[in-house]
Amino acid sequence: MVSVADRPYRKLVADRMSGRSLSQLAEAVAEAGEKLPERLRAQVPGYLEAARDKFLRSKLCWEASTCREALANVLELAAEVIDDENVWRCHKYPFGEDVDMAAALFEVSTASFAYAAGQNQVQQRLMGIKKG
Repeated sequence: MVSVADRPYRKLVADRMSGRSLSQLAEAVAEAGEKLPERLRAQVPGYLEAARDKFLRSKLCWEASTCREALANVLELAAEVIDDENVWRCHKYPFGEDVDMAAALFEVSTASFAYAAGQNQVQQRLMGIKKG
């Protein structure tokens, strides 16, 4: 059986559940991203735009009561996907949901740093999309 320590993104979710602050969460995301195999990291940039649109317009963001909750929901979904490399090998479509979820993790990690620094950019983006 694989331990949580061997699956960095599931460890990230476990850390979120233990009440880490958003800035600590963002640091953990960035750190875990550096541990992704090169093969997976190389696929991420091409999916960022689609992932951003998909997730910021998704049910997750509409139902989230706070920006932090929306970010955490996306992270939790992405964690499950990234830890299971079989999903990367077997996704059915070039812009399949699973790859989009994983790519969104990288977008969210950047956005969460801005939010944690008090720049409110993420909240404004979410609210702009909800209103639009």
